[in-house]
Amino acid sequence: MRETQAYFDSMNQTADFWTLLAAGTITLAPGEDPQGRPVIMASDGNIDLRVQAVPTTQQGSDRIGVLTVTTREVSGTGVSHLMTAGIVVKNNPSTLEIDDTVFNELLPALYESAGNALVALAVNFAQDSQVESPDVDAESLASKALFSASQKAIGLAATLVEYGLEFTAVTWGQIVGEALGVGALMAIPAIVEFLGHTMRHSVVVENLTSTSVAWQLSTIHGENTVNQPATPIPGQHSTPDPLQPTTTLTLSSQLHLLHVNTTRESSIGYVLGLTPQDGSPTAQVLVNVPWAGDNVIWVGQSDDPASTIWDNHYFGPDTPLTTTATVGNYSATVTLNQLRGEHDGAYFYCSSILISPAN
Repeated sequence: MRETQAYFDSMNQTADFWTLLAAGTITLAPGEDPQGRPVIMASDGNIDLRVQAVPTTQQGSDRIGVLTVTTREVSGTGVSHLMTAGIVVKNNPSTLEIDDTVFNELLPALYESAGNALVALAVNFAQDSQVESPDVDAESLASKALFSASQKAIGLAATLVEYGLEFTAVTWGQIVGEALGVGALMAIPAIVEFLGHTMRHSVVVENLTSTSVAWQLSTIHGENTVNQPATPIPGQHSTPDPLQPTTTLTLSSQLHLLHVNTTRESSIGYVLGLTPQDGSPTAQVLVNVPWAGDNVIWVGQSDDPASTIWDNHYFGPDTPLTTTATVGNYSATVTLNQLRGEHDGAYFYCSSILISPAN
């Protein structure tokens, strides 16, 4: 499907951006949003990155604001990703009121912290991705990068120090889960670009339901190169836009996986179980990228073990590029970019899996 290929082409463009950020070739620079509020941003012509902090009030909390990190692909699909973090102030013996004026004085320190975190993420994922046999532990790398960023000293304006304001930080440690998504966007294209393996299959699972979805991966052939924690994919939810509180955003969560063949003459194959956490049955997704012949995708309901599902469905005389099954109250749709052959000189195949309410 052209739409599937276009989406993954867009995702793969992030490889250059994060590699350049990790190397220091592009850097975060100050700017303004359309309302004239200060931001920091970076771009390589394909990906725009914007970091913005805005004040918020939360009764009985030391949270004083929210920081958003937004990436947007600007040369084709316009796909965007959003990550948010809380901003807290600790050790404020003078009980200084954090009004808009004081918050604006904090911005240089906040943006310094954000820059440290993003660069640390990019460097860590690049180092573990661009090796001959990648085995990327996304949770460990994200935790390490964010912990490192949170421990770095950041500068406060002299007037704030005089007031007794000792430490300001972004609560990076609370958003490891969100950072995993950013990390996968860093790691997967980098692996694809670096590896000499003949075949790769990249998949993104998008949860468009209101309930979380647990997942279980059984690899039959090849190997999974990006290890994600087996935590459920959160359900879709609506929330006020942190930058424009009168606007509501509908946000969905994704899972990114990448499989490669282990030798130049071997296949890729796996079964992915997706179980909504409201008691609905499990949808099983099968992907078979054989060394010879057409690729196969299948989706349906089954309580059989992965090996049995594989034996029953790994072949397909009339394999489609998209297939849908209704499982309980939900619909599972699987797409494939092409059945066989090369794309841009490589055997790179990709699929999207959409879990949505059944009509």
